[in-house]
Amino acid sequence: MRNSFCLFLFCAFFSSLIAQNNCTDLKQFTSIDSLYKASNVEGTLLIFDSEQKIRYCYNSSNFNVRYSPASTFKIFNTLVAFETGIIKDSSTSISWDKKIRKPDYWNQNLSIKRAFRYSAVWAYQYLARQAGYSSMSKWLKTCNYGNANCEGAIDQFWLNDSLQISVEEQLNFLIQLKENKLPFSEQAIRQTREIMFEETTSLGNLYAKTGWAGNDKQDLGWYIGWIENEKQLYYFVHLIASNDLNNSKFAGARKEISLSILDKLIR
Repeated sequence: MRNSFCLFLFCAFFSSLIAQNNCTDLKQFTSIDSLYKASNVEGTLLIFDSEQKIRYCYNSSNFNVRYSPASTFKIFNTLVAFETGIIKDSSTSISWDKKIRKPDYWNQNLSIKRAFRYSAVWAYQYLARQAGYSSMSKWLKTCNYGNANCEGAIDQFWLNDSLQISVEEQLNFLIQLKENKLPFSEQAIRQTREIMFEETTSLGNLYAKTGWAGNDKQDLGWYIGWIENEKQLYYFVHLIASNDLNNSKFAGARKEISLSILDKLIR
């Protein structure tokens, strides 16, 4: 039994090592270190070229560490809302509860599309409460979303570190979403993908979501999604961290560094 367990541990370690080594270092293409230094952040970046089947990596030793998904969970929350009929279509309005919050543009009735783009926490807390613990837990476990933990308050679990997900798991989730392989209806998946559309860039159509988590010692920021044109499809999962809680470049760095690196790869 002991020998079998040792063999299992070795195989797990070896598989992890292969996964990390089967990766092209982004430092070959760009001075990525300087981008993070300029924004006073540390970063982890995983990009997958779907057509060429090439993984591009930075700080791959961090790929399997789990963190709070923060507002990137709005993608999953949107899927559940469409699947369960809480939201019918992208124009469905979520009624504001009249509580004043910051930023000011949250203080209004919001369509699901605008709530997603504004990253309106209150609107998605409402959707989670409507779904309820049993339904949310079922979908998290069925989809193997991170640690699938929604214990505690149903409108807080993705904000308070109960739910956690790794960079690798974020990438796998995005690929399944794009390829229609999640256990949701085709309609719910299509509607969610449409909600994720952010803009058309010179590189292609961008579908993405930001996230921001942290504590009194460190800020964590996500930017995940994909960019596609007629010939290319690139998935990306970007995670940054800063110990400077007053870092004015932090919010923008999530997207700016991502697109700067993608620009080098796609052009």
